[in-house]
Amino acid sequence: MTVKRHFPKIVNAADVQLKKITNDNRNEILNEFLSVYQNNFEHLKYWHHGWNEFKFNNVNDLKKYIRKNRLIVYVICKNNEIIGYLEITRMRKDDENTKYRDLSYWIDKNNTRKGIMHRSLLFMEKIFFKQGINILQTRIDINNVPSVNLMKKMGFRQFSASFMISRSGKTMLQTCSFMKRIVK
Repeated sequence: MTVKRHFPKIVNAADVQLKKITNDNRNEILNEFLSVYQNNFEHLKYWHHGWNEFKFNNVNDLKKYIRKNRLIVYVICKNNEIIGYLEITRMRKDDENTKYRDLSYWIDKNNTRKGIMHRSLLFMEKIFFKQGINILQTRIDINNVPSVNLMKKMGFRQFSASFMISRSGKTMLQTCSFMKRIVK
């Protein structure tokens, strides 16, 4: 089996499309994405936690974030409108047989609990498998019950939990990390 190392520009996942942000389309997509993100900022608190790193004021802030973290980013579209987001880290290897990627995702408040993220992630798993990725990981705020349930539904297993405390000591974040082995 030939291992494909690139990601397709468009992934059709039933009634939605995942569009990869590329150099050719990023300004157009990121402008719309920024609007959706800002309109859903309160809804997405479990994703951004109010951290300055995720307070995108303009498209250049988004570009810096993507470039700095060396991310592969897809926007999830329904009826040609952006409704969600999926970021994928670069492939990492623990050894020759263990290749993994970390995922982070969100969907706007009007499209939650419709199975859209579930379908999107299932289609992406097929792509990861073709790339030879055998482990997917994600870290989720423990209070984000729908996302925790999604990971369990998809066969991810919790493998760690952690606390993060702000420098001021005023805020604390509890996360759990999930992992899934991709098998034939």
